[in-house]
Amino acid sequence: MKNIKLLVLFFYSISISAQTVTTFAGGCSEVYHGLVNATGTAARFYYPRAITVDTHGTFYVADSGNNCIRKISPTGVVTTLAGSGSNTPYGVAVDTTGNVYISDTFNHRILKINLGSNVAHTLAGSGTTGNADGIGMAAEFNTPKGLAVDVNGNLYVADSYNHRIRKIDINGVVTTIAGSSQGNSNGFGILAQFDMPCGVALDSAGNIFVADRNNNQIKKIGTDGMVSTYIGNGIQGNTDGIGPNASLDNPSGLTIDNDNIIYFVSQNGNLIRRVTPNGEVTTIAGYNGTWGGCGNGIGTNAQFLHPEGLIINSIGNIYVADTGSHTIRKITNLLSTTDNKLGDNITLSPNPASDKITINMDNFTTATTTILDMNGRVLQNNLISDKNISIDISNLSKGFYLIQINTNKGTVSKKIVKE
Repeated sequence: MKNIKLLVLFFYSISISAQTVTTFAGGCSEVYHGLVNATGTAARFYYPRAITVDTHGTFYVADSGNNCIRKISPTGVVTTLAGSGSNTPYGVAVDTTGNVYISDTFNHRILKINLGSNVAHTLAGSGTTGNADGIGMAAEFNTPKGLAVDVNGNLYVADSYNHRIRKIDINGVVTTIAGSSQGNSNGFGILAQFDMPCGVALDSAGNIFVADRNNNQIKKIGTDGMVSTYIGNGIQGNTDGIGPNASLDNPSGLTIDNDNIIYFVSQNGNLIRRVTPNGEVTTIAGYNGTWGGCGNGIGTNAQFLHPEGLIINSIGNIYVADTGSHTIRKITNLLSTTDNKLGDNITLSPNPASDKITINMDNFTTATTTILDMNGRVLQNNLISDKNISIDISNLSKGFYLIQINTNKGTVSKKIVKE
């Protein structure tokens, strides 16, 4: 009995989710690329490498092969933001007032498009390679990539080939806040070393997280300037685990939600992975062990092709710049139940269960159920024609699962335990 109580306690304390991957915009193929403005899958991109979203739900994409910035409305209408003037942009960010920032990567500059304008101007960078700090065009960068803006309008740059993280304040003053020469060392500020940092993101406390690509780690720059290894043992791989027990495979873009959960791209692994605040790494989408592709599906049944950037919007959906397939993909949490009263009318008993679990429903006609594992793989499908019906789960191994119940009044998702 004590073991059952512990199991139930653990069941209610963990967070389980499964995600479904769809195509939001673009042709979803290695060969279907171009510069076509249209809606959804009728649009075309050419190596999109980064994506961000503004406060109104409009997306901005660094369409590097087309040397421009694209806009996508919340409903999927794709247009071109004119006048970017960039050379293979790898990064894009937008501040709270709607100004757009661009990593003009191979021109070694940072560009800015003011809200309401279609013309980009140089915010910082001389246009030649170097690492000099300074004001505006007196500063130098070397192949800048990922960008992030804080609530005060300061811009942070993953200055990739300088192996540094730079800051551009609201007055255009560029300073180096962390990193020096190429390497892999923690320490304070410029005493630390990165190896081709590609992505930056900030949490709610102002800590900066860096996708340290060639070191196969995510580093943390604390508000005091101290650089530490947040996750990753430095060995290239895709093993889930906590902190240094996890392995990463060329992390590039990363984004952070309101609960300070980090989502990042494993570029060579063709995976989307998640890091909880306690440093636990799990894979939420993409199939490990394949060259990649553009297959939609649930969790690890989906496929990506060398994704590089991603962003999470205000309602928790993730949008991925799937670079190799020239596509923007969307990852939606299957466990979101928009109507809490609907969920209250469906109960499961017993839970935990060993052989059968009974679904009790009020005021429903027919329904179907789907049982998935923690990676989103579909294990069972059932048709329900009675408001009280038992489902056989004896064939499942002990552990935690998801059950999605589709009724004539909506969909409810719940967690179950097989003991």
